[in-house]
Amino acid sequence: MKWELVIPGDPVPWTGARKLGSAPNAPRRMPGRQERHAGLIRQCWEERYGGEGIWLEKGRPIRLVGHFYITRPRTTQYGSGRNERVLKPQAPRMPTGTPDLSNLLKMVEDALTKTLWQDDDQVVELGGWKRYVDWWEPSRSIVTVMAL
Repeated sequence: MKWELVIPGDPVPWTGARKLGSAPNAPRRMPGRQERHAGLIRQCWEERYGGEGIWLEKGRPIRLVGHFYITRPRTTQYGSGRNERVLKPQAPRMPTGTPDLSNLLKMVEDALTKTLWQDDDQVVELGGWKRYVDWWEPSRSIVTVMAL
């Protein structure tokens, strides 16, 4: 079984849940931006494959591959005026800074938990890359999930 999912917009990395309160055992909650993006991932899944949920039983190994297309910063990597679509020579070819690829993949893992699989510990193969897209092109994430 293999599924492919396209998620529009710049990808959002996982940054960890935040504590609600100062007590050592205070509950944790995902930050709002992450929560919205996880919701978008689940919504894209439901629109593409239906809302009833496709469950891969506990113990079923999964391969997850993510291709993340990130909008290239317009103000620092492009010219201005008639050169607004001309990349500066010093602009990096690939996004070597944040967000980390591992955190982008973790966001997808956590968003699809309880939607496609029961627990993200079922992911046994992980792969992916991140690339820039020009500011006038749509940013997106393409996620492929395969049951092994």
